[in-house]
Amino acid sequence: MPTPTDPYSSAARRPFDEDEILAPISPEAPSSPVSGYSSISAASAEESPRGSDPAFDTNPPASPEEAGPSSLADALAHQSGPEAETPDKPEPEPAPDLFAEPPVVETATPEIPTEPEIPDAPAGRGWTHTGVLIATLLLVPMAWYLLSDASVRLSSVANSPWETGVLNWAAVAEMAGGLAIACLIWLLARRSSLGAQVIGIITAAIGIVPIVAPVFVRDTVLPAIDDAIGGYNDFTANVVDHITYDLASGRILIFGALLLFTGFVAHSARRRGERVGDAAARRSIALSAMAN
Repeated sequence: MPTPTDPYSSAARRPFDEDEILAPISPEAPSSPVSGYSSISAASAEESPRGSDPAFDTNPPASPEEAGPSSLADALAHQSGPEAETPDKPEPEPAPDLFAEPPVVETATPEIPTEPEIPDAPAGRGWTHTGVLIATLLLVPMAWYLLSDASVRLSSVANSPWETGVLNWAAVAEMAGGLAIACLIWLLARRSSLGAQVIGIITAAIGIVPIVAPVFVRDTVLPAIDDAIGGYNDFTANVVDHITYDLASGRILIFGALLLFTGFVAHSARRRGERVGDAAARRSIALSAMAN
């Protein structure tokens, strides 16, 4: 059996002699990690029995951080290219306006029940009745005389328009004045029917006497009236003539009856209006009580 040789006691050259240990390392060009890695990979590829077949390549591809500067730049350029999709950034919300007025919120205001207004009591109608009665007493004789004188002048006197065909403007004016006063009498009846009723009754009573007792009126009443006022002037003589003619023809009775009917209709219309207003007021009060 051979005897082992001691390397430290043999004459052969030892690897750690003083000359080799202290000898300086010759400077070499530094190699980058990427180039060094590439050279090692190439050498191992050459020594590998599998060759360059990619199916037997067990080393994964280098990441952009492990790759060299050029590969890292290409990767960044590829990511920042037009094909790279950038996520949409949400739009920032507008800042609230600190000086904007708050929205006005409309709230239903509850209705406060108020006391119903009580109308004033109607004024007394005593002076109205008195005034209308006096005015009607004065206006009725005026309307009667103008209408009666105009009718006579238009048809009964000599050279009247009915005979000559010439219009008598004085008679037309008297007729218009008499109609205007009669219209005023009827308007007064709207205020109070007392005047039309009272004067109508008096006039109708006077007009019915010659219809019932014509001889008594012709022989007694008319001569007395003519003696009393007929001799003063032409106007009074004309008045006596109109009284005689209208009493005998029944015009006084017709005129008085029209006044009486006017007063009766005005009074009935006023009473009916009061009843309707009273019923409407009671109904309104009842509905208000039911609603409350």
